[in-house]
Amino acid sequence: MAGMRTRAGFGIAACGVATVLLVSGCVSTTNDAATPSGASQLQDKASSTAPGYAAIIDAGSKGSRLYLYKNDSADGRVKVSSAYSIDPDPAPAGYGPLASYVSHPEDAGPLGIRPLVDGLKSYLASNSIPERDVPVDLVATAGMREINLNNPSAVEKIYASAKSAIAGAGFTPGSVGTLSGRREALYSW
Repeated sequence: MAGMRTRAGFGIAACGVATVLLVSGCVSTTNDAATPSGASQLQDKASSTAPGYAAIIDAGSKGSRLYLYKNDSADGRVKVSSAYSIDPDPAPAGYGPLASYVSHPEDAGPLGIRPLVDGLKSYLASNSIPERDVPVDLVATAGMREINLNNPSAVEKIYASAKSAIAGAGFTPGSVGTLSGRREALYSW
């Protein structure tokens, strides 16, 4: 995919953090209480012989990245590993961190999220993985926390646009929200 950098493996640290977040349900919305759908998906697959997948969009202050995780647990234990990632480099026109869409929140999904889920869609198709089997969670950080202090309605609109882009690409939107500052620090997210 032009303008996107992809890689099959992207490091033990990122995978370890995501494993903790997914399995322990530490991803949360602005109220710091929700469990990501990906955690349930991966935990449910622990008793199955078929691998389970979950995607997380890391919506950071410099841009968003997407990570796909695989739980391949033939023996009933959760064994999460990285399967794929995509990071816009160089970024396509109009792309920016979610917080940059505060003036035009309707553009957050089409410009900030859709390029990522389209890349995921291509990867899944080339590996015969059904999109319906991959929930997509979105975890935002400090930029969205800042906006939420003064303009919570913009945050809601940005997240609605992001969810729409995820669903529009054929995926089930999972948890979409902001990681608390405490959890961001704890996991060095």
